[in-house]
Amino acid sequence: MDTWTEIASPARPPAPRVNSTGPGTITVIIEPAAAVLSHGPVSAYFIVISTNSAIPPRRRRRRRRLAVSRTLPDPVTFIPLAGVTVAQLSPDDVQLARSFVVGDGQSYGLYNNSALSASKLYTVHYVVASSHDDLTKMNFSSTSSPVSPAASQQDDGLSRDVVVAIAVPLSVLLFILLVIFILLIIYWRCRLNAPSSPRAAGSTLNASWLKYYTGNAYR
Repeated sequence: MDTWTEIASPARPPAPRVNSTGPGTITVIIEPAAAVLSHGPVSAYFIVISTNSAIPPRRRRRRRRLAVSRTLPDPVTFIPLAGVTVAQLSPDDVQLARSFVVGDGQSYGLYNNSALSASKLYTVHYVVASSHDDLTKMNFSSTSSPVSPAASQQDDGLSRDVVVAIAVPLSVLLFILLVIFILLIIYWRCRLNAPSSPRAAGSTLNASWLKYYTGNAYR
């Protein structure tokens, strides 16, 4: 008698490690799942993100292009796993440890990897799927703690515009005040160095002016 058993659930994949954050992105390091024959073949990998929000973000799908995409279910509904799927990768895409940028705006499989919000905390889930004879099983691991992406470049540009809008008028005002101060100093120095006005004829000083001038002031 010939008989067979169904595939087992795949081994838990290595947990994704956060490498860096950028404007609206989180870069994680993912590794291939362990090749254990008793667990069945590795059919695909998925990247799922969840937030601290009670309402999961809306998932946007693109036109299906890969044959494997039509047969493998979404891990969010299959496991189930709270969140939204942002990427499906083939085993060839993860032959070695590699980085993956969550939120880069690209499409992977039938999923759109939209930019992340800097005001939210995200947990990244790394899912491995095994499918054989119309039977699919999945397992996953997650980042150790929620992560917040960096602020977007658009927000930084707005801050710079505000700083420039304040700094330019302030610089002009300081320049005008400096010019006024310099002009006041020049005006007062001219006033102090100006010659005295001549005395009226017949005054005591004018009467003895010739004596002072000729050196006979004290004779």
